[in-house]
Amino acid sequence: MIKSGKVENLRSMPAGTVSRVIFVALAVLSALVFGSFIFIGYGSYDADTGLVAPMLTDVLLWFIYILVFIAVAVSVCAAVRSVCLYRSSAKVSGGVPSGKIVCGVAALLCVSFPVTFVLGSSDTLMVNGTEFTDAFLLRLSDMFIYTSMIFLTVAVAAVIYGMSGHSRRIKRDR
Repeated sequence: MIKSGKVENLRSMPAGTVSRVIFVALAVLSALVFGSFIFIGYGSYDADTGLVAPMLTDVLLWFIYILVFIAVAVSVCAAVRSVCLYRSSAKVSGGVPSGKIVCGVAALLCVSFPVTFVLGSSDTLMVNGTEFTDAFLLRLSDMFIYTSMIFLTVAVAAVIYGMSGHSRRIKRDR
């Protein structure tokens, strides 16, 4: 927190406190940006059709872009840190082979991104009455959608396997 006008070292703060401060800051900032977007006036951007849009559309879009960039950067840093921390495949935490899990998730991600990008469709889409033809962005969006589906399927399968008790029966039979 803040003491005598100086911010404490983040490493000395408990993780829950850092998380809570970041959450509150993001919630307040999001409320301000979205509130401004909704309640500040509208401006016409196409006189021929009479379509109007909120004046702060660009601010909202940049806010979302920045949040997505920060989320991706933090995710990549956390993944790299986890892989470095659990590099040993023999690392076991509470009977769970966390090293193997981290390496498996990282490998699945590294394999699924290029594969799903290649398998993605580049067919044009009709978006707001105009054709969207950028093949790279179409494949990129398919890549994220397909990779998300792969990871959701793997997660559901892991939960079902864990609930089945099959792994506990194997250990008990040894």
